[in-house]
Amino acid sequence: MRIERVDDTTVKLFITYSDIEARGFSREDLWTNRKRGEEFFWSMMDEINEEEDFVVEGPLWIQVHAFEKVSKSQFLNLKMKI
Repeated sequence: MRIERVDDTTVKLFITYSDIEARGFSREDLWTNRKRGEEFFWSMMDEINEEEDFVVEGPLWIQVHAFEKVSKSQFLNLKMKI
């Protein structure tokens, strides 16, 4: 998992299905079980708060992009940042 602080009110979270499974959740949990999805979301928000001191106050806007595959250039670019 990678967290990118954009500004005082915005963070980007990059997470793989492997990261999700390492936290005890499954792909199906997130797509079909609302309660488990919410548990996962709030656990991620806690982790972001610990790492980036990012506290949620007021309305929250969430944007999700699910990518099944990653191109070779994307993989190499991500690998270089890690």
